[in-house]
Amino acid sequence: MDTSSGILRCSAWTLAAALAMQVAVEKDAVASPMPPVPFTISQLSELNFGEAPQGDWAKEVFPGTAPASSLGTFLVTGPRGQCYTLLLPTSPLALETHDSGTGPGRIEMSGFRSIPQAGPHGQLDPSGRQLITVGARRGPLAPNQRRGRYSGTYFISIIF
Repeated sequence: MDTSSGILRCSAWTLAAALAMQVAVEKDAVASPMPPVPFTISQLSELNFGEAPQGDWAKEVFPGTAPASSLGTFLVTGPRGQCYTLLLPTSPLALETHDSGTGPGRIEMSGFRSIPQAGPHGQLDPSGRQLITVGARRGPLAPNQRRGRYSGTYFISIIF
């Protein structure tokens, strides 16, 4: 078996924010819109499955069990104490390489997990910030897996 290794990395981010218009009641009871507090999401690190030999078993990189350096990490900012819903991919995605060679050039990535847990579990702290860590499962590598750097894109959505 060829024990050459390749680097497997995937990362991406998106912010889908449903912003509700804030309304302030003035002294004469007329409602007027206030400018919304901006929401941001910033990627701090990529989800990284590391190097692996051809024929390697599946690998799981999950928050709470994997080194922080392997997890996708994002910082969400907005209004203090704001609750939000986090959405993660629910279908398998592909990591691909464009390096030349023979053998499969795709690897499946699935089973996304996060802290805070996906769903309506996010809440910004009193300073208006929260760190999100994301992990997933990399499928097994074929014995003749094409060597190279693999990358892919996954989307997370934050709904306020």
